[in-house]
Amino acid sequence: MKTTLLKISFIFLLLSLMGSGCDKEEEEEDSITELPIFKELPILYIGYNLENEETLVIKNQETLEIVFSKDLIAQITALQNIDFSKYDVLAGQNSTPSGFAKLKHEFIKLENYSYLYKLDVSYEIVGVPMNFYYGIIVNKLPIEAIVKFEVNKINP
Repeated sequence: MKTTLLKISFIFLLLSLMGSGCDKEEEEEDSITELPIFKELPILYIGYNLENEETLVIKNQETLEIVFSKDLIAQITALQNIDFSKYDVLAGQNSTPSGFAKLKHEFIKLENYSYLYKLDVSYEIVGVPMNFYYGIIVNKLPIEAIVKFEVNKINP
């Protein structure tokens, strides 16, 4: 009898531990939040000072003027008069094996100071390989923020 009670108690203990593990996974999923994007930058092919697959979080006007040529800033209204007390610019460089169809931007908060900038690039089947520059303007990030850039290339 004691053995049976011990076995039943052990089974209930295991089940309760397994149940609490599921709750933790659900909590982690709930902590992932999609954040608003203030502006998307247009696709650019020249005028950036970024190397192949380089990414950058731009937190001030001085860095913006290092990354973008002054001519480009003068031509693109989204790059003009950015209030860096309210916003940061996330920018990157990448390439496709052929021409573009469209870009889809997502900005996601993963944990306390961890963020993901996810870019889906749909490209045409025909065309020539090309380098391109992309970016978004988002609400000011904490100084401790770590932003991971993820580029997914999708052939329609």
